[in-house]
Amino acid sequence: MRHSGPPEIESELTILPSYPTREEFRGLLASRAGKLAAIVIDVGNQALASELIRASRESHPDLATVAADVTSRADSILAAMRAGASEYLVPPFDARQLRQSLRTRPKLDRFSKTRGRLIFFLPAQGGNGASTVALHVADAI
Repeated sequence: MRHSGPPEIESELTILPSYPTREEFRGLLASRAGKLAAIVIDVGNQALASELIRASRESHPDLATVAADVTSRADSILAAMRAGASEYLVPPFDARQLRQSLRTRPKLDRFSKTRGRLIFFLPAQGGNGASTVALHVADAI
């Protein structure tokens, strides 16, 4: 299905009627390599959706993998995020919000040895405020 957006942007949308197998999914991703902007996976079936999200993240780590559901159940959100989803959508679906989040999402360089930084806060003993400091540093970053 073709979708016409602004005149300078034409996009292709593929909707699958059911969950593909992991191998079918990887083949589909490979056949569209370099052309994909994002993958949206319905997480109605949590086990199958999580498997597809993991497959997407393994084969295309720089691709936005978005989970979508009609409810915002905590267990569903947690499962999707643990599998590697970069966004989680619930109704009302806002295309502008999704587009903006995908635009501002940093691209990962697959060949880079450093993909980010990790900062540790290790207290000498419990109750010294390391968690509070970590929280404020994270907020400032």
